[in-house]
Amino acid sequence: MVQVEEVAETPACAELKEAEVEEAVVETVEVATEVTENKVTAKLPSKAKRKRATSEKTLRSPSKGKTYRGAGYIFKKKTIVTPTIWASFEQILGGLDDGTKRFFKHLYNCSCVLKKEEGWVELPSQLIRQEFGITTESITELESRGIIEVNHSYEVGVVCKKYRIPPSGTEMIEDAILGSLESGELSRVVLETGKPTRAALTSSIYDEGGNKLPELVASRILTYKNVVVFDRKAAARFVRQKRFAAKVELSKNGKTKLYDSLYLSYRNDANCLRSVIYDHAAIDLPGGRCSYVPAFKAQVSGRITHLGGGFQSASRGLTAAAFCEQDYINYDLKSAQPAVYLQMLEQYNISDQGWLEDYISGKTGKVAIAEQIGVEVDTWKKIFLAVLMGARVPAIERAEKGFLSISRALAAQARNKNKDKKKYKKFEVDTLFASFLEEFNNDPQLAFQAFRKFTDVCSPFLAAVREVGELIKTAIKTQDDTILPQLFKGKEGSFIKNSAGMSLQLAGIPKAGLISKVQAHLLQGAESCLISNILKQSEEYGFEPVLDFHDGFLSQGEVPAEAVAKAVAACGIRGALEIKPLVSPF
Repeated sequence: MVQVEEVAETPACAELKEAEVEEAVVETVEVATEVTENKVTAKLPSKAKRKRATSEKTLRSPSKGKTYRGAGYIFKKKTIVTPTIWASFEQILGGLDDGTKRFFKHLYNCSCVLKKEEGWVELPSQLIRQEFGITTESITELESRGIIEVNHSYEVGVVCKKYRIPPSGTEMIEDAILGSLESGELSRVVLETGKPTRAALTSSIYDEGGNKLPELVASRILTYKNVVVFDRKAAARFVRQKRFAAKVELSKNGKTKLYDSLYLSYRNDANCLRSVIYDHAAIDLPGGRCSYVPAFKAQVSGRITHLGGGFQSASRGLTAAAFCEQDYINYDLKSAQPAVYLQMLEQYNISDQGWLEDYISGKTGKVAIAEQIGVEVDTWKKIFLAVLMGARVPAIERAEKGFLSISRALAAQARNKNKDKKKYKKFEVDTLFASFLEEFNNDPQLAFQAFRKFTDVCSPFLAAVREVGELIKTAIKTQDDTILPQLFKGKEGSFIKNSAGMSLQLAGIPKAGLISKVQAHLLQGAESCLISNILKQSEEYGFEPVLDFHDGFLSQGEVPAEAVAKAVAACGIRGALEIKPLVSPF
């Protein structure tokens, strides 16, 4: 059980999830925890003293007054590791001063948490001097000794230099991390100082501004107050196998797209498991198992996020390895977002509902539709969910040219990726274009042919989606809350309040992405509302939720149909739970 009491402020121990790094500000959970085998006593600071911590700094160029965009990530947190992992860093950094060591460790943290091209991290030299107290001359010495690598291509005020740990250094550190995970080493120290620590991440029921979350969202977070048991040995074995698979692909075929996918997936799983065990102060149990209390915070939509990623952000294989032999049941909302979207169509009196009804009922399943379009099922799922969330579907006459131009740009990007050229620039591609091009290995003609089939097969559904988008656009433009009841005006402009009670401020959202942001906020809020109401029934109906998975949860004990029916009646959002067995990946 987690016992929470208001006390004076204590040192920060916050974690960032990879997918959330794009947010400029994250909630810092200040904790001082006492960990025993049966409970975690977490002491939170008083509301008035809660801090906000920047996850990203941008630095203005003294000469041009411009801002380096996407550069200068500085984490205001401590990284928890084992003495073995800390020693691996010291082996590389022996004889260097503290500022240089912090700089090196910061590069490694960035490569783990941020989506960086092959470990490269952009940092302006002025920021390096300010944060770590090291000069350009020191950087040159580190490079000459092979401790770091530097990409010297830069443009003042636009693109700064990039730094990374060489693959040999990364390999040594990864060996130490995997060794600690496999051996069950649970002694913990702070990476930056080497000092022992008893701190652990805990949940927060406050938003980024220090305001208490809506009751529904706060109650969902507080539901997860007890320990969850997992198979540490099996999870570490799975991570080892993923690393081996990436190495095999590299040795056979070089740095292919498959290798990149395998390696990034391995790094994600390794970091998720490391965070569960070390950031959450896991406790050793017999048989190679561990227990821990998962910590959560709220997203803007009302979904809740496992701090450090955890099993919520891990691959399904790692989650299965960790829990398939434990006495838990894995529940998912059945067709969660399609079902919520269908209810939205009904509320807006949109007639084209038949296609989506058949899809949800299984008359036209995902396998059949993927075959008709000519793509893999996973690709179809990405496309379908993107459209539900308001992704732009271009007209046929524009799509062909779009696929061609984006394909050429991606090919040029790939050619320049590892070259020392200022013209190289990584750019984001719309989900639909990216999904089709990835499916057909960047072939624009094949991608366009599949896109054309997609628009034919899904024509009634796409018509309904366009109508929803137009309604939302009209409501926002005219400020008409009779069209969109979730729309309201506050002191700082217009907001959309979803079923979870979370408000999305419309000011500052780019016009091109406004509809998709609103649709995602409404859909995820409805999903969160239903899940939260189901979890509220746990005490009455005798089941114990132990871990959250956004549109589902891990439970000790069965969730009776009566509990779901009561939750549906309470919130007015239709839905049903289904059991998704966690099958061993071995």
